Amino acid sequence: FASRRRHTRSFHVTGVQTCALPICVTSGLRALNSYDQAWTAYASTLRRVASGDATSSGAPLAMARARLLEARTVWIRQAATTADPVAAGRMRDAITLTAEADDLARDAASLVANASGAPVPAAKSLLDEAARRHARALATWAAANTPA
Repeated sequence: FASRRRHTRSFHVTGVQTCALPICVTSGLRALNSYDQAWTAYASTLRRVASGDATSSGAPLAMARARLLEARTVWIRQAATTADPVAAGRMRDAITLTAEADDLARDAASLVANASGAPVPAAKSLLDEAARRHARALATWAAANTPA
């Protein structure tokens, strides 16, 4: 069993396990998974605030944002250690997409902050586009790290 474990491949981005053996997670995938979870938590908290749910504002939103930034930093550091130039280029593209998603989410947060607890429909469209760019970033990063 232990000798077969090293041949296991997994892709946490899509949730697909390529065989029935236990999942082996590399540090790069672990960093990506942490970033994805932090982004999802931040975006969902921001969506609740944008819909007028005042209980999600303030400290929970700030804490979710701090976790997102921390996870993104770890992910970028992990990406910087890639030796393959093609994979490194794709990872830079993915990081650029995450930065764009972050900018859109920050714009949505500004709209929400100025609304004083009222629902902000415009924030939803910004968050939808941010989510699309986040998904493209994850797919790009996965393509850069998929074994040939």
